[in-house]
Amino acid sequence: MAVIFKPYNFLVLIATLFLIASFFGTRETIEVNLSDTYYVIGFIQFLRLIAIVLFIFSIFYKLLNRYLNLLMLSYLHIVIMLFSIVIFIFTTDPFGRILNWITLIFGLSQLLFLINICFGIFKKPLNNHKL
Repeated sequence: MAVIFKPYNFLVLIATLFLIASFFGTRETIEVNLSDTYYVIGFIQFLRLIAIVLFIFSIFYKLLNRYLNLLMLSYLHIVIMLFSIVIFIFTTDPFGRILNWITLIFGLSQLLFLINICFGIFKKPLNNHKL
């Protein structure tokens, strides 16, 4: 049971759920209007893109596991990132007012990941030099 509570395993689980949900998704589209540009994204492709992004983050968490000291900061990053993705999926504002806030929240959650890596790098002493 303790294996699932590692951040990279949790991200693989959530990414797999998004990937499975993409096979049962409908043929709906997500319309986003930013300035003069109107974007239409297929819902199935959007779910698969989210799954790919989450798989990439799980690889980052697995590779950088020794530098990530603050487990709470890791889970805060994951929860805020997933919260912003879910809000984006269920939003009905095609004119992008709420999309700007969601993008800002998603971007700020990525700063938590970088801060966690910086804490891990600067907190551990470098034992490379031997006299």
